[in-house]
Amino acid sequence: TRVTQADTVAAKNSAQAIRERNATFKEMMDAMVEKNYTALQKLNADYDKNLKEFEKTIKEKGGYALDFIKLKEQLDKNYEIEYQKIQYDSYIKWRDIQRKKVDTQFELETMILDLRKDTEEKALQQSELTYKKEQENIKRRIKDEPANAKILGEQLNVLTQKYAQDQADIKEKYSKEAFDKEIARQQEEIELKLEIVKEGSQAELDLQKEQLNKQMEVDIKAAEQTGVDVNLIKEKYKQQELELEKEYNQKLYEQTI
Repeated sequence: TRVTQADTVAAKNSAQAIRERNATFKEMMDAMVEKNYTALQKLNADYDKNLKEFEKTIKEKGGYALDFIKLKEQLDKNYEIEYQKIQYDSYIKWRDIQRKKVDTQFELETMILDLRKDTEEKALQQSELTYKKEQENIKRRIKDEPANAKILGEQLNVLTQKYAQDQADIKEKYSKEAFDKEIARQQEEIELKLEIVKEGSQAELDLQKEQLNKQMEVDIKAAEQTGVDVNLIKEKYKQQELELEKEYNQKLYEQTI
């Protein structure tokens, strides 16, 4: 894949946008912390204020200590509820910011990979990135949907198995492509040599045998993928080689008559 100047400019613009987004995340985190701190300060201040008002009211009305204890228990209960709510709201905001940061990192990695030349390494990394995205999504759902944790855990296991298979398939694909390319190069080289050697010579016979061996390599590799008996293929090419030798000997004999 050829990377154009427009691609490079687009990459720089995207990278700048991501940097700006990360800066925004920091601002969001700072704002969240400040809001949490302010809310807790107000909660504590309200608690102290209400507690003093209870004490004053009970004293003015000549209440008993038991009345104060009951009021304080209710005040403490309300305080705990509000405190947990503030902490939970802060956690949700923090969680969402962290998730957005992860998503932004995924975007950056995707952008970088898209600009790279198509290679086995790129394909493997793209597969890994896809796996990480889907894995992150399932892990988020496990946290957000604890009731479905078992089912989602099974999905995560299936995803991991699929990822391992994808990686194996990619390696096999590029291995086969490299093998086919090399065999094609060697066969082309043999064809060129056959054009310049003398017809009916020992050199021609050797090249024809080499040509058969290269084709046999291709067929054997394919057979290993499909489960075909490799010995049958070897026997087939052995017979073809014998035929070549027979033709060579026949021509050699005819030349001596």
